[in-house]
Amino acid sequence: MKCALCGEQFTDDDLEELLEMGETFHREGDYFICPDCYDDYRRMSLEDQLNTLMESAS
Repeated sequence: MKCALCGEQFTDDDLEELLEMGETFHREGDYFICPDCYDDYRRMSLEDQLNTLMESAS
């Protein structure tokens, strides 16, 4: 998986390890936000979240 915000690559084993460690990330189908970016993303206002999603989709 590739983080939609920072571009960092994660394998399925990496994701499993993150889950075991209790790290929070977002994965919906092929859309993925890594733990580091997801922490920052959750702190954004809803408007900024929407703008970020729209920018990463283009």
